[in-house]
Amino acid sequence: MAESQADTDAKHSVDSNNVASDQGSGSDLLITVTGPDQPGITAKMAAMLADSGAALLDVEQVQVQGYLNLHFLVSI
Repeated sequence: MAESQADTDAKHSVDSNNVASDQGSGSDLLITVTGPDQPGITAKMAAMLADSGAALLDVEQVQVQGYLNLHFLVSI
């Protein structure tokens, strides 16, 4: 699968500790959730982030043999 410019930009903006400073107006945070897949996990996480005031910048979700790898890039 081809990588989009947004994916490339997100990888370059997030350091190995999963936190990067957005020079000027806040911080970007990459949140990773991994574990057995269940219906509703993505929706619950997105709702929780929205309720906390985080701005959702990008989402990546991959399911492999019943396990979910979920990444939210948010601005806080």
